[in-house]
Amino acid sequence: MAAIPNSRSYRTTGKKSGCSSTHQSSKGSTAQALHEQASGSWLWNGYRVMLVDGTTLLMPDTDNNQKTYPQQSAQKPGLGFPIVRLVGLVSLATGACVNYAIGPFQGKKTGETSLFSNLIQSLCKQDLLLADRYYTSYANISLLTRQGTALVFRQQSTVKSDFTLGQHLGAKDHIIRVKKPKKKPSGYQKQHGQNSLMSFPFESFLSKGPFMSQR
Repeated sequence: MAAIPNSRSYRTTGKKSGCSSTHQSSKGSTAQALHEQASGSWLWNGYRVMLVDGTTLLMPDTDNNQKTYPQQSAQKPGLGFPIVRLVGLVSLATGACVNYAIGPFQGKKTGETSLFSNLIQSLCKQDLLLADRYYTSYANISLLTRQGTALVFRQQSTVKSDFTLGQHLGAKDHIIRVKKPKKKPSGYQKQHGQNSLMSFPFESFLSKGPFMSQR
């Protein structure tokens, strides 16, 4: 994973394998087809890289939109616009948005990670998911690992790699095992918790900054 042009901490996991057609996005079959048919020269180490990130958008100020996607509570009625939160999966090779999830800007289960949990099954075993540290959680990594999807996540700023632990593979390079936290991850449905792994190994290494991967 040292080929990733970044000096920050990442976590990676997954194996290459076939991709099931049942994972094709119903919200963008053309985009999914483009992603799956991308030229081999556009892949990274054989992986089809997928990006995930979230944003917010302003909606037309209609009664229906205000009801479904309320404006910020600090704004007085009539002075703001409805806000929708959107999390999308974008193909690095084609630039197409393969799938997405939307929800209200605020409220229970409306955060980026909650919306992302609805997109995980859109990813295939031939994909490699690239995301920032906001998505670095045990639940996300466990669910992706369970279905065989590779990933590269930036490590959380509160986590420091201790290369004296685990199985040493080289200088600043080791494999350690992470156990499932006792506290239930916030924003995830009951079935997600049931499907998460009790533990999994991942590799942590340093290349202009600490990275993490699981093989």
